[in-house]
Amino acid sequence: MKINKLAVSVCIAVSCLTCSVTSVKADTTQNEFEQAYEVGRSKGILTDQNMTKDEFFSLCKDSVFPSYVEYSTNHPGTTFADYIAEDNYEVPLQKATDEPETVSATGDKSNASS
Repeated sequence: MKINKLAVSVCIAVSCLTCSVTSVKADTTQNEFEQAYEVGRSKGILTDQNMTKDEFFSLCKDSVFPSYVEYSTNHPGTTFADYIAEDNYEVPLQKATDEPETVSATGDKSNASS
C-alpha cells in the first residue's frame, strides 16, 4: 500500500513539474514572438497594413516557430529573432520599382500603369 501511495505521489509531482515546464516554455515562446514583432515594427518592416500583431503571432505559432525548432537542431547558435529577421519577418520584400500586376479571370495580365 505504501508503494502505491509513493508511486502516485511521484507521478503527481512529475506531472506538475511537466505542466510547469510546458507553461514556462509557452511564456518564453510568447515573449520571443513579442520581441520579434516589436523589432520588426521598429525597423518599419511590420506595419498595420501588412500584418497585425495577432496575424504575426498566429503565423509564428503555426508555421514559423515549428520551422525554427527544426532548423535550430542543425544550427544550434541561431536564435528565433535571427531566424525570423533573416526571412524579413515573413513580409515579402518589395522594391521601389515593383508595380502591382492585375490578373483577370481569363488569365490576361496588365500592369497598374496600363
